[in-house]
Amino acid sequence: MGTGVRIADGVVVDPRDGTLTPHQDVTVAADRIVGVGASTGPAVGDDVDGTGRFAVPGYVDMHAHPLGRKDPTDALWLMTAFGITG
Repeated sequence: MGTGVRIADGVVVDPRDGTLTPHQDVTVAADRIVGVGASTGPAVGDDVDGTGRFAVPGYVDMHAHPLGRKDPTDALWLMTAFGITG
């Protein structure tokens, strides 16, 4: 695992087949996922407690038109808040 913020002991969802892998740590550094692997224990310090939560890839909204707005900022913020990244 790389250095950065650790999301501790969550469930990772594989988008290819829906497989759920519990007790995983996800490490994020410089706005990128730098590591995923077996949990090293509960969240401590600046870690984020992922217990009972799922890590999934960003969702794609296939029918959205935020860029057609004069100012899409609010629409893009709302989409990101709901996990829509594309």
